[in-house]
Amino acid sequence: MPRNFLRDNGLTLALLALFAVSIVGHALAGWGAYNERQLEHANVQVGLLQYLGTGHFIGTVFENWESEFLQMATYVTLTAYLLA
Repeated sequence: MPRNFLRDNGLTLALLALFAVSIVGHALAGWGAYNERQLEHANVQVGLLQYLGTGHFIGTVFENWESEFLQMATYVTLTAYLLA
């Protein structure tokens, strides 16, 4: 049973793992940049959990997702029209 589950859901599991790794990397890199900017402006640094609730983190995540969705929508649309 587990072998069939992995075979049947391998792509989903791989993409979820890549998503998890990328969102964690994005959070850690953004947190560092955010706190660096906070120090430059003599503001208080925040912890990682606090950073995850800031507009900076949420905004950068959605900016990245927006560009990826536009790219994928273009790819799918062109594929549908050019290969049909």
